[in-house]
Amino acid sequence: MSEGFTLDDCPMLPVNGETMKSDMTKFKGFIPMKKLSSNFLLKAIAITATSFGFALTVPAADTNSVAPEAGTMMTNSVAAEIKSAATNKLTLKVVKVDSEETAGEDGKGTNAVDGNSATFWHTQWQEASPSHPHEIIIELSAPAAIKGFTYLPRQDDMENGTIKDYEFYVSDDGKDFGQPVKKGTFENNKEKKTATFDPKKCRFIKLKALSEVNDGVWTSAAEIGVVTE
Repeated sequence: MSEGFTLDDCPMLPVNGETMKSDMTKFKGFIPMKKLSSNFLLKAIAITATSFGFALTVPAADTNSVAPEAGTMMTNSVAAEIKSAATNKLTLKVVKVDSEETAGEDGKGTNAVDGNSATFWHTQWQEASPSHPHEIIIELSAPAAIKGFTYLPRQDDMENGTIKDYEFYVSDDGKDFGQPVKKGTFENNKEKKTATFDPKKCRFIKLKALSEVNDGVWTSAAEIGVVTE
């Protein structure tokens, strides 16, 4: 079996698409290989209570130096740490929207954080159409330092409600949001938008839509997310 390795120069372990900080010396000797640069991706798969399988991706320059073997890492502490990272993934919960359409279509506010780009939050349009501004307040599963947010417009053939001008706020208690940490204007397309700002620690976020791309009175959002440090 080839010698193992330590990853002192690469303290981030991507796990199921997420990253966790870890003492990488725990992994010494578990993955047989020859010399390997620090430019690689170790992705855990098939996590169980006592072990996990892994997939290792390395740059082309290293492919001749790696002797990959299928295997599992059989340490309870490592498996528990990785399971904890997956379990502690930051999640979002809608606390309040100023308006939502639930009669004419499924436009409830919770659609904005359900992870499904085919659904969307849409403000009321049947029987009444409240005007701007519209806002959605979202709670993070734990306080976190964020440096931006993402907005995915509705992904169907319609543009109704697509946000043009916006303000974005953060809060510790969900009540006092103070001044916006970001103001801006989104381009009119279906692409996911990312707005960044100086990192702020918070537990709640608020996106306020000030206008719509076609000057309509509605607001819609397929997905809203945060960008963490």
